[in-house]
Amino acid sequence: MDDNVIPFRRRPAPKVEDLDRPVVISPADLVSPLLDVRGAAEFLGRSEHAIRHLRARGKLQPIPQVDRRVFFHVNELKRFLSASQKGEV
Repeated sequence: MDDNVIPFRRRPAPKVEDLDRPVVISPADLVSPLLDVRGAAEFLGRSEHAIRHLRARGKLQPIPQVDRRVFFHVNELKRFLSASQKGEV
């Protein structure tokens, strides 16, 4: 096995006696579909500057802002990737 590959680990199946207990989900278990500029850059393999440039040119649409932070939905980034592969961007 390659030293750089991390083996996939599954969570153990719950025990029968644990099925009646409430499920506790930690914040670490939750994955947001929203990415900031840095996350979008990592997702697309581009620089943060390139993400800001794509946004300014209207190629990437962020979600509506509540404050000064800018977030992109993963589906928007996937749409951009699909369109760029088809040569539509």
